[in-house]
Amino acid sequence: ADDDDDDADDLKIVGLHVVELPYLDDLRHPERAHATGGVVAGPDAIAAAEAAIEANRVDEYSPLDVPNPSLSRHYRALEIQALDRAWTESDELEAGDVTKPPDAASLEKMGIKEKMIAFKAAVYGTKHDAEALEDAAAGPGAKRSGAGAGGAGKLGSGLGQTLADIDFRELAAANDLERVTVAKLKEFCAANGLAVGGAKAALCERIKGHLLGS
Repeated sequence: ADDDDDDADDLKIVGLHVVELPYLDDLRHPERAHATGGVVAGPDAIAAAEAAIEANRVDEYSPLDVPNPSLSRHYRALEIQALDRAWTESDELEAGDVTKPPDAASLEKMGIKEKMIAFKAAVYGTKHDAEALEDAAAGPGAKRSGAGAGGAGKLGSGLGQTLADIDFRELAAANDLERVTVAKLKEFCAANGLAVGGAKAALCERIKGHLLGS
């Protein structure tokens, strides 16, 4: 009898119950993974970030506000057939899938593209795209440039070229660090305990100050 009473009081769970727990990768500490080394965002970068965030702001949203695209098109087709009229461009727009993200042209009209470009320029500088291509060219298989040309080419893009092959002090004194690739500038900063963030111009000024004390 006692066993029957105990069974009656037991909690019986039927079915599969999933307890969602965070993955280890979800426990992030950006302040540790991205040490700034004393580099902080300036007023222009902060203002550009705020404008980009505001442009991408998500208003109050409910899935109930978005019609099912398949059903919308189906009902529109039935209506047209019942009224015996032609399918127009207006019908195509109204029966379209409103869950699709806007294309580049729509984003540009909304002003989002402009804000994102301004944010990118404020953080990375206006020459970021060219510097990114420069970094890519400095990868494995790149031909060594500048050798035998009076030093007029880019420095740091040669295959197997090391920091020891570049006279950073001489370039800093001549205000010519821009000739060094971004990859090598960052490598020099990391090797000398300097912050590696920022645009190329900022890296050059950081290295120049480190070497010349300016």
